[in-house]
Amino acid sequence: MRFDVALGAAALLTACAPKVEEPAGPAFSRVVVISVDTLRRDRLTRYAPDGRSLTPVLDEMMNEGFVLDDHHSCASWTYPSALCVATAQSTLDLGFVPQVAGADDVVLYEGGAPTISDWMREAGFATALVSANGFLCSAAGAGTFDLELCGSGVASDVTAAALAFAAQQAASKRSFLHVHYLDPHQPYRAPPEFLEGQSELPSTPFDYQSTAGLVEIEVAWPDLTTEERAAVVANLDFAYDAEVQYVDQQIGVLLDGLRALDMLDDALVLFWADHGEQLTDHGQIGHARTLYVEETATAAFFWASRDVPAVAWSEPTTHADLVPTLLSLLGLDVPLNQITGQIIGTSAPDRIVIQSLASRDQLIAATRGDLHLIYNLNGEKALYRTSVDPTEQDNVYDPADPDVIAIWDVLAPMALRFADLTGATMVAPGP
Repeated sequence: MRFDVALGAAALLTACAPKVEEPAGPAFSRVVVISVDTLRRDRLTRYAPDGRSLTPVLDEMMNEGFVLDDHHSCASWTYPSALCVATAQSTLDLGFVPQVAGADDVVLYEGGAPTISDWMREAGFATALVSANGFLCSAAGAGTFDLELCGSGVASDVTAAALAFAAQQAASKRSFLHVHYLDPHQPYRAPPEFLEGQSELPSTPFDYQSTAGLVEIEVAWPDLTTEERAAVVANLDFAYDAEVQYVDQQIGVLLDGLRALDMLDDALVLFWADHGEQLTDHGQIGHARTLYVEETATAAFFWASRDVPAVAWSEPTTHADLVPTLLSLLGLDVPLNQITGQIIGTSAPDRIVIQSLASRDQLIAATRGDLHLIYNLNGEKALYRTSVDPTEQDNVYDPADPDVIAIWDVLAPMALRFADLTGATMVAPGP
């Protein structure tokens, strides 16, 4: 079902209802954005290949909402992903590609492009942000808010702060609240109540709740036996999954609190995860390492108690599409002359989605259908067909493949742009 068709059906149902005087203004008086750091898509029940069920709160919302089932981040770490959402532009279009570095060494965006907070404020919304990751905040150029609280904090602290801001916004005619949870980011330290069963895991010499311990695993990984690797993965999955369960529970607490404040019945909710996490899938732990699917395939959906149909949208979408679609759902003007993201349902079904990463390797990738082409500016190329190889283990790159050539027609100029913005040396792109 096309997005515009689905929304049109909802609008028709509304039009056929008894006529009442409608207040002027946006379709919803409350907007709540919930974003989660480092959330693998395969940890949501909808996408879990092994049937694991960790996220009952998000599962229920996805069952009722408009879900983007082929959604992609713009990058594999928070800062470029957050900029992509906030500005509705990829970092390549924005003309600024953040380089992975120490937290205090990352060069911050100062380009001044308008963001979601600007558009919401122009529409009369009181704006607030609570984020446990500073890369979403005003100091990072990701928007300015009437109320803002940034910095570290476990999920329960973030929830409490968000509900305190929501209580301040309750008297406002219109409000926009963005809540960003850092969990399940490293280190994986879920509260004790989520660690039941940990003692039954196979014993290993590693600490799964510290960054240093995870680094030790990476160093040891090449020399571990198959049995030792299986034991490590079991412990690693448990620690990460406990964090996922914790943040899902806290999202439930947040929603209950908003409901108690009477701020959910007329709310449009947008959920997105900034990127995924590698858990030894390709021999590493963490993110901002590669552009493999476990780091770049993410989750996103829209939910509301009314007027947003339950639809599984199967066409490709990216972070830059979220805000223009949100504005469209609100009935607000979409600043198409200021953005490159597209309202969902207006792009070609076979569009090519681009991701990039400026880190130890300079990587750019293109996804088209079930094909994922990853190009290292040093000349290395890989192609994965995710319909038969969902974990991207089998490189089937063939320079003579017509599909590869077609992808390069789009990817090559983007690779040149990426190299120009990063100052990286590049082997000439192409098949």
